[in-house]
Amino acid sequence: MPISTPTVMPTLAPSPTPTPAPSPTPTPAPSPTPTPKPVEKINVTVSSQMVKKVGGKYRYLFEIRNHDSKSFTGIATISLYNDKQQTALGQGTFDMIQPLQPSLGSVVCFDSNTGPISQRGGDGITHFKYTIMVNGQGVNAGEGQITGKYEDTSLF
Repeated sequence: MPISTPTVMPTLAPSPTPTPAPSPTPTPAPSPTPTPKPVEKINVTVSSQMVKKVGGKYRYLFEIRNHDSKSFTGIATISLYNDKQQTALGQGTFDMIQPLQPSLGSVVCFDSNTGPISQRGGDGITHFKYTIMVNGQGVNAGEGQITGKYEDTSLF
């Protein structure tokens, strides 16, 4: 029997499939940083209405009035000062939970050991400062004189 020698068959090399060039991955546009909204002023003011002596303390009555065109819900902080000191001699903070409607006011009060200038002379309270806050941002601030209206309830 004849022996056959194997013949090497040429193998076809696979033709390379061209690899597509990588397309550049688009870089996503950076998301814009939210710009904080500018603080919108609200026309809510505070005015001194009266001081009453109640027991051994002085009760300071103020009106918080909404002069704005929309209702106000926020916080009013009122601080008492005299002309000699820079630090507050009394302070009250009022959370207006119920909306204060336009053109309306709300009377608030707080007590202090220090009386007005009419009762305590040069050491007395002469003026106040207030800050109006909405959602943690100051929307109005101001100051005013303590009224000369005074009542001593211990005389009744």
